[in-house]
Amino acid sequence: MDTKRFSYEGVACAVAGVLGIVGVLSAWWQVGDLTFDGTNVTSGMWAFSFAIATFAFGVAFVVMSDPAIRKISSILMAVSATLMTAAAVAGIGEAGDLAAGAEPGMGLWLTLVAGVIGMIGGYLGVRASMRPAAADEDTVATG
Repeated sequence: MDTKRFSYEGVACAVAGVLGIVGVLSAWWQVGDLTFDGTNVTSGMWAFSFAIATFAFGVAFVVMSDPAIRKISSILMAVSATLMTAAAVAGIGEAGDLAAGAEPGMGLWLTLVAGVIGMIGGYLGVRASMRPAAADEDTVATG
């Protein structure tokens, strides 16, 4: 791990991945008293896969110190978080296909928020990994 700077971007993506997993496994839709989790439909399975990927790439961004690996993992955590958000948006549209009168549940909204958090963390990670190493050393020395 880079000892000069802690990777909050990677931590944000790792937390977003965990929140996305919890969101998919909780109530995505509600029909009266019945609840359905996200694994009942394709968009939920995609969101689950991308939540795992967001978590994995966020952890890789925090743990790895090689600049090339951090650059690739930051791009991949931004992409996987974006696709998790897209899957959650698709899940909102699929509520009518699951059952008549189905409404989005709290888990679907949690997955959507987790995707947005992951997108922000991924964007900040890409921005941080594109900075030259000398700029980080100057920031540490003067700050």
